[in-house]
Amino acid sequence: IIRYFAIGKVVPAGTGGTYVEDTFSINGFISYCLNQVAIIFGINIGPEHLFGISFSDITDYRIKYLVFASIIIIGIIMVSYVIVRIKNVINKNEVKSDLVCCNVTDLMFLVFIASCIGSSSVTIRVELRFVYVSFVASLIYLSYMCAYLFRSTKSLVIRIVYTCLFVLVFLARLPVELLYRDNFNKIYCYVDMKRMNSLYDLTMGTYGVSDILHNKKVYIVGNVFGMTNFYAEYFYKIYDKDNIGNKIILIDDYNNLPIDALNDKSIVLYENYALNAYSLFESK
Repeated sequence: IIRYFAIGKVVPAGTGGTYVEDTFSINGFISYCLNQVAIIFGINIGPEHLFGISFSDITDYRIKYLVFASIIIIGIIMVSYVIVRIKNVINKNEVKSDLVCCNVTDLMFLVFIASCIGSSSVTIRVELRFVYVSFVASLIYLSYMCAYLFRSTKSLVIRIVYTCLFVLVFLARLPVELLYRDNFNKIYCYVDMKRMNSLYDLTMGTYGVSDILHNKKVYIVGNVFGMTNFYAEYFYKIYDKDNIGNKIILIDDYNNLPIDALNDKSIVLYENYALNAYSLFESK
């Protein structure tokens, strides 16, 4: 409903310039849902440009074993939670209000996680960034289950066991999550982010927003990085409160630079492939 009133359509736009209504398939939807479930449990399915590194490309088998161990521990926690919930219902160990509250909480977690997974599985691919919300929600739900198990017993030993299981999950997942993070620089959106950050640093970060918008022309020579006219036009848009309309000028070759491009009112940048960033062109 919100989407309809905001942009006039219910179906979300796709990724990679596609439209969901043109690319959606049941088989693809089911496959992407299962892929996201695997990612939540620590198994990135790849490819590299969407995930940085896939689980199959991890060469340290100790890390893989720890992921499998974390899945087993999570399974133990989930099964224990279900058993304790059923026992409490059968033995009427919970007052009606607490029972209703727990049922509603379970339902809210499951529906929310399933909705996040489903809504991000309707397009042509799954990206790591699509899974953030459902992943965090799953961690919160796991914490909730452990807290419920902790409260359900008065035995100190059993409470220590539940606490240890909870801590072990995070310890077992830590190595693979750190490895995934170390490879984020391979993900395509992080590559573009580094380039855009360098562009900001060399323009508004150096000269200030007002000076860039009012007094400077910014030229970029070459376009192997693939900056589109859309980005060239809208890069300043969020800062352009007065609607001045200044934009980045893309030049295909140094020889096509206008004469005034080398004066103090202009900034000429080039694509630095070694740094994967924009750098300042200095005339000699």
